Amino acid sequence: TSLAVPTLATISPTSGSVGTVVTLTGTNLSAATTVNFGGTAIPSNSFSYTTAGTIQVAAPSGTGTVQVSVGNTSGTSNSIAFTYTQ
Repeated sequence: TSLAVPTLATISPTSGSVGTVVTLTGTNLSAATTVNFGGTAIPSNSFSYTTAGTIQVAAPSGTGTVQVSVGNTSGTSNSIAFTYTQ
């Protein structure tokens, strides 16, 4: 059977500096293979899936406002904006 495509509900915080730990909530996140921050794809060995059903990931290098999404083998979720601060 194929996996359901993940969906993002919220990210927290929605802004921060490089290295800020961002918590992603939504559905079908457990099988995530990548978290995308703008054009940067973060592999699954670099983020954690928590028992609460959320993903925690450190914001990679970036500037301005980028779109955050989650992908698995079935597709990519909707995007939510994250804004880099100094």
